[in-house]
Amino acid sequence: MHPVGSSTDDNPVICYGFADMEEVDRLAQNECAKTGRVAVFVRKENFNCSLLMPQKAIYRCEKTDKPVLPYQGSCPTTEAIN
Repeated sequence: MHPVGSSTDDNPVICYGFADMEEVDRLAQNECAKTGRVAVFVRKENFNCSLLMPQKAIYRCEKTDKPVLPYQGSCPTTEAIN
């Protein structure tokens, strides 16, 4: 499980295989925390990475008025923010 080439500071993109989504969320949250923001899950794409890690999770980093704390559970979804 790792951020991939299309990943940016604003949009972490993570390829994964049989990882628990909580682990994927944690990695995205940690990537966004580097710039003082929180990760918001946008979408998942299947069979869009490698053979061993066929899933791709796409996130968006958003500013928050609250202090960015260590990972506390799953990332909010786009629908939960709107």
